[in-house]
Amino acid sequence: METTQNALTIVDGFDADASDPTASPIRGGNRRFKDASYFEFSERVDVDGKRFAVLNKETGWQKLEAGCPPEFLMRKPGEPRPPRPHVDEANWPKNFNGVAEHPWKYTTYLQMIDVDTGEVSTFSTNTIGGNIAVGELSDQISFMRRARPDAVPVIALDSKDMPTQYGGTKPRPYFKILGWRGRDDTGSQNLLTDQSSASASAPSIADDFSDALPDNLAPPKPAAKANGKRSKSEAA
Repeated sequence: METTQNALTIVDGFDADASDPTASPIRGGNRRFKDASYFEFSERVDVDGKRFAVLNKETGWQKLEAGCPPEFLMRKPGEPRPPRPHVDEANWPKNFNGVAEHPWKYTTYLQMIDVDTGEVSTFSTNTIGGNIAVGELSDQISFMRRARPDAVPVIALDSKDMPTQYGGTKPRPYFKILGWRGRDDTGSQNLLTDQSSASASAPSIADDFSDALPDNLAPPKPAAKANGKRSKSEAA
């Protein structure tokens, strides 16, 4: 039986880094959601009016421990989730509530680019609300790719309330879809918008899909402008 090799051929160190499951999945600043806002470390990030193309999703185990750099064990595409690394319960750190918990958390990372500035960033989450938001976005992408396999969503980083087990509500991330791009656009200048003409409004469907109208439906082309000069026969 003929088989297909899915693994990328490692040509240099950059390819090796990309295939290393212990390498960090974070590209640019690492953004997290808290209290209806987005943060990089303890600094609030202004995301109002900004648009982000989500280029990739990665999932895997992340270990955060005070005084130590983060560690990662990522799931490889097309493969099962790797087992969580073992840590003796006696060595589990305590959370903010003073309860000991396993230091390795299964985390999702969305790698994205600001379509107006080209700035690269990563949204990461291992919370219930964050997983709901990522699940909703994944469903939208899966549905869209039935019609357009190369579809890439352009989103706004927003928030919405979700119910809690205590009968109230609390904010969670919400990725509002503003439009779609083709994956080929992510490797060209077509993904980025000139800031001088950028608009905070959502891109039109026609612009997103680059649909060309048939000649009988296309708007008439503007008439060519006169050059302001007349021939000798016209002047006579």
